[in-house]
Amino acid sequence: TFVRKGDILLRLADDEILDRIKDAEDKLKTAESNVIAAEQTLAIRRSTMTSDLEKADLEIEIAQLAMKAWEEGDVLSKRQSNDLAIETAKINLDRLENRFAEAQSLVDNGFISNDEYEQDRIRMIEAQAKVKEVELAKTVYERYTIKQDRAQRESAVEQSNAEKGRIEQRHLAEIVKIEADVESARFKLET
Repeated sequence: TFVRKGDILLRLADDEILDRIKDAEDKLKTAESNVIAAEQTLAIRRSTMTSDLEKADLEIEIAQLAMKAWEEGDVLSKRQSNDLAIETAKINLDRLENRFAEAQSLVDNGFISNDEYEQDRIRMIEAQAKVKEVELAKTVYERYTIKQDRAQRESAVEQSNAEKGRIEQRHLAEIVKIEADVESARFKLET
């Protein structure tokens, strides 16, 4: 048989080889997609970690500001309020004691009734109780309430710091895993 240039002389059974090449190309595209997806997941996780850490820093700052506001505002205000209540109650008691002392002579001279005299005595007793009540409120605040409030605010600051540490650890662990996934995907792509 005579042949000319360009005539097919021999054809191999290449169906199986072509199928394997197509499979390899599919695997290559899948591997490329996996690398891109893993890199994107890593970038997203790093961005999320940065955002979560910034949020945690804000929580810490808010807790610290609440502590300062309490120390420099609430405590002073409550102390002034307690002192004012005590001073007001004592002044009222002094006024009522003086009035009650005068009331005895007014009853003796018939200028006021025994009922008015007893009402003055009741008001004086109530004023004495009020002085004890506000003094007790100040004592309770100074001995117990202020310590409880301080402990709560200090705990809020500590918890905010601890939460930031947990957030960072959790994200770093996830990043290490995702970095391993990226390396695995790159290895499969190269293979």
